[in-house]
Amino acid sequence: MRNVAAVACLSVVLSACTVGVESNTLAVGTSLADIQREQIMLNLARFRRDRNAIPSQFEIGNLTASSTNALTTGVAPNVALRAIAITGFNLSNLHTANQGYGISAIQDITDLRLLQVLYRYATRQAGLPDTPQNPASFEGLADLLAALSRGQPTATGVAVGTTKIRILRTVIGDLPPAPLLLPDGECPLDTALRLGRRVCFSPDDDTESRFILWASALTQDIRGEGDAPAVPAQPPAGREVRPAPPPAQVQGLRIQRRPETLVQPVPSQIISPR
Repeated sequence: MRNVAAVACLSVVLSACTVGVESNTLAVGTSLADIQREQIMLNLARFRRDRNAIPSQFEIGNLTASSTNALTTGVAPNVALRAIAITGFNLSNLHTANQGYGISAIQDITDLRLLQVLYRYATRQAGLPDTPQNPASFEGLADLLAALSRGQPTATGVAVGTTKIRILRTVIGDLPPAPLLLPDGECPLDTALRLGRRVCFSPDDDTESRFILWASALTQDIRGEGDAPAVPAQPPAGREVRPAPPPAQVQGLRIQRRPETLVQPVPSQIISPR
């Protein structure tokens, strides 16, 4: 009977160890998703308060995580208690979870401008005129993002920014017409306050998830097939191409004429002192 009880106790502890490893592993992915969503929601609250705000966003990389469990068991010697021999067991379990990742702040001026345009679109006030620099339709937003995206012309003659926007539209999908956020008064009362504002999307569609994907992928280097920079033309076989000589350097602003061009005085023109 005592052996059965000991096995049952050990099974419970081992089961707790397995659950601890699984929960720690799942917590890693959950925390990353929460961080990504929270920074974007904070930017939306910032742009809802100030349309000319500068986005504060970072990329997460170099993720490292570990989850370990240590189980310690021990057996105590028989203890006589009222002539009954009792065998004691010592069981202990320790859960340890470590998680680390690198944070890279987005500081490139082009990336900040792209995010600024995207956040302005999401928090756009209704009734504003639809202009190329302040679009109300997603078609206009896509054109503006493609025009602002950096990138050298490729071998196909298409700018990298145009290709990236086209790929994102295919993979993520288009966004609804602006604005994307509900008014503060229409947000649920349990919506968390961010910078004193309630930020919420319509719960009837997947606009929130698509916008988070757009805000996360817009600053990444995305290239399509054939978007590699054009390779310079190679010279024909058997023809030696010598590098051009370096240009002549001017030493400061001093110009010195050749000696043969200098005018020598005629002897008859020399004036002797009196």
